[in-house]
Amino acid sequence: MVESLLKQYGYTDRQIKQFLESYPISLYREETLFEYIKRNYSFFESLGYTNEQIIKMSLDFPKVYTYSSSVLSSKLDFLKSLGFSDEQVIKISSGKSRFFSVSTDSLKIKIEYMKSLGCLESDILKIFLNSQVLYSASLASIEQKVSSLESLGYTKDQIIKMTVKFPEIIGLSFSSLKQRISEFENLGYTKDEILRMTVTFPAVYSYSMDNIKRKLSCIRELGYTDDEIRSITLALPAIFGYSSESLKEKILYLKEIGLERVVVSRTKSLMQSVDLTYARYNFLMDNNVSINLGILFSGDKIFSKRFGICKKDLLELYSYDNDVRKNSKVNIKK
Repeated sequence: MVESLLKQYGYTDRQIKQFLESYPISLYREETLFEYIKRNYSFFESLGYTNEQIIKMSLDFPKVYTYSSSVLSSKLDFLKSLGFSDEQVIKISSGKSRFFSVSTDSLKIKIEYMKSLGCLESDILKIFLNSQVLYSASLASIEQKVSSLESLGYTKDQIIKMTVKFPEIIGLSFSSLKQRISEFENLGYTKDEILRMTVTFPAVYSYSMDNIKRKLSCIRELGYTDDEIRSITLALPAIFGYSSESLKEKILYLKEIGLERVVVSRTKSLMQSVDLTYARYNFLMDNNVSINLGILFSGDKIFSKRFGICKKDLLELYSYDNDVRKNSKVNIKK
């Protein structure tokens, strides 16, 4: 009976097996479970959840089918009271379904604590949207982590910025944070540089040191000195999150077109994809427009308004993938 209902809803055989064997689902009588599933599936469907979202939610947190409609509604209403739209409520609850198991009173206390640190409501909304930290971490652990970060030299304002950008920092141990700072110091960074870099890109705390060293080696192999590498990574700490292949592609192309200096003097230009840099460079050359860094690395709206061509058309007209990657050769216009 239950299996037929789940198949009707689109569950695969594997998903049905996973769901029925999960706790506490396996403890329910089939007749009771049938009614629970039918009731709550209809409840979520009526609110605008997609079939895929409901299935994912029930597999991540099977107990969601056992809650009454009133309990589910109160949880969702709490999210709305924080200022989330219906669409955002669905995104949060379907992506972080364990939210339904958390006490709203507990969440209110943690939210008030974040506000006491100076966290804006808009920042709290971002944390809710991007992480489960406010659901999974206790107030005591959050308070302890704030204290630990302060002892490492961060201000409360910096801690808020880091938490909004990378909420998972709350779950990292103090010893791992302290060790990472020490490892960066061994690489030649000063304590102030490390703090500045990690405030800008706190996710670097989650990367392995092997990963970080590979990025540094990749840049070094392209001909940059240790001082230049430190300057590059301080200007754009997110570079540690780039794949080595992507990073190498970007730098080599800039060298090919005579803009090697950009890597050190205008490092944030590396945020732009090599595909877009290639397309813009060739477009400007074909239209006899002198290469100006402000134009080459301008925002999409600015470039489109000035030259009357959108990003999509530009990338189709000058395809780095077709012209270079597949040919393993750069055709430079001069």
